[in-house]
Amino acid sequence: MTAAPILPATLRWLVRPPLHQDTGLTGHVVVVVAFRVGCALCREALTEVARATAPFAGQALAVVALHVPIEPGEHDVARVLRELDGLPCAAAIDAGREWLRAQDVRSLPHLALLGVDGQQVWSGTGVPFRRRLHDAIDALLHAARRDGRAATVPWLPLRAATNGLRPTALAAVGDELWLASAGQRRVFALDGAGRVLRSFGSGRAGQADGSAAQAEFVQPAALLALGEHVLVADAGAHTVRAVDRQSGDVATWCGNGQRGLDRQGGGYARDQSLCGPRALCQHDGGVVMAMALGRQLWQFDPGTRAAVAWCGSGERACSDGEAAAFVEPCALAIDGETLFVADAAAGAIRALDLAHGRLSTRWRGLQRPSALCLHDEQLFVADRWQGAVLRGRLHDNGPAPFLGREHGLVEPVALTMFGGRLWIADAGADALFVADLSGAVPQVQRIDIDAVVAPAAIDARHFAVLAGALHLREHADVPLRIPVSTFARDGELCTIDVLDEGAPLLACARNVSVAALAGHVEVLLPIGQAGGGAFRLRMRSGTAQRQFVVPVYVDADGREAAALSLEA
Repeated sequence: MTAAPILPATLRWLVRPPLHQDTGLTGHVVVVVAFRVGCALCREALTEVARATAPFAGQALAVVALHVPIEPGEHDVARVLRELDGLPCAAAIDAGREWLRAQDVRSLPHLALLGVDGQQVWSGTGVPFRRRLHDAIDALLHAARRDGRAATVPWLPLRAATNGLRPTALAAVGDELWLASAGQRRVFALDGAGRVLRSFGSGRAGQADGSAAQAEFVQPAALLALGEHVLVADAGAHTVRAVDRQSGDVATWCGNGQRGLDRQGGGYARDQSLCGPRALCQHDGGVVMAMALGRQLWQFDPGTRAAVAWCGSGERACSDGEAAAFVEPCALAIDGETLFVADAAAGAIRALDLAHGRLSTRWRGLQRPSALCLHDEQLFVADRWQGAVLRGRLHDNGPAPFLGREHGLVEPVALTMFGGRLWIADAGADALFVADLSGAVPQVQRIDIDAVVAPAAIDARHFAVLAGALHLREHADVPLRIPVSTFARDGELCTIDVLDEGAPLLACARNVSVAALAGHVEVLLPIGQAGGGAFRLRMRSGTAQRQFVVPVYVDADGREAAALSLEA
């Protein structure tokens, strides 16, 4: 073991007060993930950490995600929050790269695993193996419980205030428009006005097949109408699923649920691993899959369920010709004998000559092209970081701006033609836009999707809620009045724990049991010197439990008595 680098005081914490290592993380196994939103492997690392740590919800385990912005588009805080939406972590921005320098980190993603004693157990670069990380955390937690060193009031991630749609893909399927939602982990069938007709998926993160209500997705990222089925590329689960259009049943057609390192393929169905399938396109009776993480194009045969590598060496490069290589292929569109590929991280549109198997780069200089759509000999490109849809003729030197922020776009991520109009899914606006192309000037309408299906139930024991801030008097014993009417009946005993999660403000942590009276309990807090920080407050009554993060400000003008607002 080695000494763990301290979380720098210069970190900019997102959506929560600063979390201090020597208060809020004492007695915890800690996973620190350094990442950046423009890196596909970084996003995969976050997903793998989330899935590896999910079984330990509510235990003395904390996950801290440190965003290290490098490219201009990575300084957009709203974009960072969208990428982290739904992940059980505390997030901060390390703009000065102080944590990286302390670790001598040269590339991202990078992970560090800390024991409950604050010592660094392991660190490494790259996407972690989920099972190995899970087993290492399990061993550390088991040892901490055995030795009595685990935190008695564990850190919990903040529960998201909303359950956004976070659209990722669109597809015209007969007289329906199908929409993939990463926020709700579901696929929806819409009518021509954008109303939800049907939904597929339970909303739980997982890989279970079954009926429309039982099936699970991790991150549905692409859709393709294929006969009586609609294929769904689940990039988070590394699978291709098929939804039966009539019954709504979901079945896995390819992928074993693990990120594949295979660069050749040749396996069948669940025996063949995939590596981040993010786009699907039909060609010559088969399906082309863009493997964003594997940096290749693969072919999939729906009849035999065989998948094989087709184009790209797997090396991270933007090279053409026979030594073709991609950086991050994430969108496909086909026009006769030409397959267009949006290479997002390369900022380029590539073209594969299907007759001769040669790759060439058509357009460069884009920020983050993430979706393609062909219509009337024009290629539409959604550039998500530019917040625009571009348009160009297939033989032009480059696309020109077509729709942008003046039309309400924020981060367009998917395109399709449906009902003679161009439909745009926008992750930043959390909505759809539809553009009528019949006139000289396109008419654009925003459509907010009312996803009538409720999100999957959240276990409140595994999440904390951000409460209203307190302004308290320094060097005083402050009575704090806490509402418990929805938590415990009058006369029931409530156990209240209060401790520092940020800079120390309490003279000592509190653990008291008090009976509810008139829907409230009262706890006396010994407040120390002036400063700013946060309290971790846990309420327990019987088997029920709720936890809150409370921003706190202490000075000579603070209150000598306070009431806690449980709604921030």
